Amino acid sequence: METPAPARKTNLTDAERHQVLTELLQQSINGVLQRGTLAAVATVQGIHPSTVSRLWTRAKKEFAETGCFVAPSLKRHKGRHASDHTHTLERLRGVDVAARSTVRSAAAACGMAPTTLFRQLQQGRLRSHTSVVKPILSDANKAERLQFSLSHIQRDTMLYDKMLDTVHVDEKLFYITQPT
Repeated sequence: METPAPARKTNLTDAERHQVLTELLQQSINGVLQRGTLAAVATVQGIHPSTVSRLWTRAKKEFAETGCFVAPSLKRHKGRHASDHTHTLERLRGVDVAARSTVRSAAAACGMAPTTLFRQLQQGRLRSHTSVVKPILSDANKAERLQFSLSHIQRDTMLYDKMLDTVHVDEKLFYITQPT
């Protein structure tokens, strides 16, 4: 009996996995391998027989699910799986605008940690919305604004005042961020 090939330290590439599966499929009869086929293919390819066995098992499982004899790489199937927060984020739609004006209040309203909500915002699953209040002008408001402008015209020269002694306070700037 031949000794198995020495262990490799690197993973098989997609092309090498495809080549191993091609050889196994050529030597199989109705999807069943003859005795010793795995060891023979492993020796030819220079890999361990258990590696070939794992590839064959994965390929048969994939064939049962998709109909294709492939053994996809498991390299990217590691680590923590991403959580799906769509259901939790949908709760924000029913929350009043004042109750979700900050990340902290929005997170409390939908039952999520503030850092998680902020990450969802960074990933583009939420978008921030700011609105500077623009009042709808009625005819009375327009007339009042016109009178205000006309009051700053000097009658004798018909030029505007320099307004160096006038301070304009925009009231809406004080109400953009609601107190918490």
